[in-house]
Amino acid sequence: MMHMKGTPLNMQKNTDYKHLIKDLILFFSNQIKLAKKSGVKDIIIDPGLGFSKTLNQNYEIIAKLDLFKTLEQPILIGASRKSMLYNLSNIKASESLNATSIINTISLLNGANILRVHDVKEAMEAQLITSKIKTSK
Repeated sequence: MMHMKGTPLNMQKNTDYKHLIKDLILFFSNQIKLAKKSGVKDIIIDPGLGFSKTLNQNYEIIAKLDLFKTLEQPILIGASRKSMLYNLSNIKASESLNATSIINTISLLNGANILRVHDVKEAMEAQLITSKIKTSK
């Protein structure tokens, strides 16, 4: 399940939150309860980077991703080649591989379980390295 306020046509006008992370966790808590009540057993949560979020809100989600672990569901991050990367760096989407690898690595270190990517080889390298770091603590 992914978070988004509104529709793709108006979502970027719906970026106001009282407390971004608390609001998202409450949204997912409610949706998880509904899904389980309906018999859904396999749930993956996606905070919806770029969907009803500002550039700064996207980075706040990545920085505080570990807080989503309280939901006890796998976390998916889809940041690959997103505008949050190339707009911040003032580069083209096609030039955002390094930025994507950085955000994937940070996401994995902060609690992401699944990455939605365009560049599989580089994402696998990020996963391999972060896994090694986590098991070396």
